[in-house]
Amino acid sequence: MEQTTITSWLFPGQGSQYLGMGRDLWSRAGRPLEIVAEAEEISGFALRQICLQGPAEELTRTDVLQPALTAMSLGCAHLLSEAGLHPDMVAGHSLGEFSALCAAGVFSVTDCLRLVTARGRLMQDIAQHLQGGMAAVKRVGPVPLQEVIEKSGAPVCIANLNSADQIVVSGPNNALTALAPQIAAAGGELVPLVVAGPWHHPSMEPAAESFRAVVDATEFRHARCPVFMNVPGAAQTNAARIKELVRIQMTSSVLWQASIEAMFAAGARLFLEVGPGKVLRGLMRRIIPDEASYRVRGIENQRSLQFIATEAARP
Repeated sequence: MEQTTITSWLFPGQGSQYLGMGRDLWSRAGRPLEIVAEAEEISGFALRQICLQGPAEELTRTDVLQPALTAMSLGCAHLLSEAGLHPDMVAGHSLGEFSALCAAGVFSVTDCLRLVTARGRLMQDIAQHLQGGMAAVKRVGPVPLQEVIEKSGAPVCIANLNSADQIVVSGPNNALTALAPQIAAAGGELVPLVVAGPWHHPSMEPAAESFRAVVDATEFRHARCPVFMNVPGAAQTNAARIKELVRIQMTSSVLWQASIEAMFAAGARLFLEVGPGKVLRGLMRRIIPDEASYRVRGIENQRSLQFIATEAARP
């Protein structure tokens, strides 16, 4: 199948899941079903049952969700590849970066599932001891927000720069609570998020250190296409450099807006959200409001593939 538009595949991270995800994707025999079966074997969780039947509290557990969401995203990526569609560039939001790297050929499906299973377990374990969380910041930009944080002296960091009007901070729960009035004084609002821990915060370092041993034991290859990494929000293809950035990802900010802007500047005009939910499509429209200048679509199952294949062939 001829592909004429420069296409970017975007892989979602935690927060994109929903109860019932994967129902159509895993309803028939084939590679997507094999991938989730392998994820179940590696993780030790009945991922399909949890995704389809819940309970929701079980699905949102970090150690369960990370292999489950990754298995679904990789299954969707297989559908695209099987239809003759291939990415010109890829990116993934936090956890989604591992699916993006796999889609770019940096490591195998098996290694990807092993990495995210270890990552999820380590994050779940440390979160139980940190008493930390995350919060969205409204109506305050990244520069004045950083000034407020530095002035307060709070052990809080900017965890996600998702778009100009969607910034997420991370840190101890009491520090986030104490920061709220200072955000309000700057004209903004701090909205707590329902997450298990202070993701992308320096306090995750013990988990990150353990995860680096797993990363270092995994073979990384040069990427087949540019991977726009969360850190530093720019394209990478070199295996050693990619591994270096993966090693620090857990404690570094997710520079999603920078990644999308760089992909658009590189010519991407069709963006495919490969996996569950619509979070990344929503962020696309916030980052690049001129929706006439690009197309953004989602793939979660076989039914969505035909329309996407038609889109990819359009100039």
